Amino acid sequence: MSLKVERASLAEQVKEILINRIIEGKYKGGERLIELAVAKDLGVSQAPVREAFQQLVAMRILESEPHKGTRVREITDCEMGESTMVRGYLEEAAARHAVHALKDKLDDLRAEVQGMLDALEKGNFVAVAKHNVNFHRAIVHASGNQVLISVWESLAFEAKSRLCAQKAAYSVMLNGVKSCEPIIEAFSRGDGETAGRLLRLQTEKCGDVQKTATQRLTPADLHKALAAYKPAAT
Repeated sequence: MSLKVERASLAEQVKEILINRIIEGKYKGGERLIELAVAKDLGVSQAPVREAFQQLVAMRILESEPHKGTRVREITDCEMGESTMVRGYLEEAAARHAVHALKDKLDDLRAEVQGMLDALEKGNFVAVAKHNVNFHRAIVHASGNQVLISVWESLAFEAKSRLCAQKAAYSVMLNGVKSCEPIIEAFSRGDGETAGRLLRLQTEKCGDVQKTATQRLTPADLHKALAAYKPAAT
């Protein structure tokens, strides 16, 4: 394999490949990643691999220790729940400041919710995570608070959401999607306080449930649940 990308984006491309391999299970939790071996496999120099490793360590996807090398971190359900709780408080604050900026972007939020539903019906959990991240990121960035945005992004919600989606219970994801509609409705009324409170409650509930969720709905039951769920009209 040899990457053919612009130098400026090479480390980012390497990072995404490594994240995808971790999600797909090619790299297991606790497995050691050797910089030179990864570089040879991807057909790149060690510099972008080293930079990608550093970014993933900062995101707490990898961990690095002196004399032990770099390994894939085991991200537990408990850790995901704690991270989700922190994210909820940040999003609650963001919503209060984002309400006016989102007034003309509600259709974008609804499109992300529909994207989640479509992806869930197809069993495409990576796409579910992508639309979910887009929904929450739109709200956070609309706040215009650069410090808040930076802290939110540092939680690596996007990467961890994709990792979590591979083992999340269908019921958890479906309930999470359903709970987006009241948030949009609150924004449509110009009620940032309520939208923020609902965002916090949404993340807290998802985090708590995900810590112990082990059962998936059967595909048949999932399709029945999706058919019974009718999102609010735009």
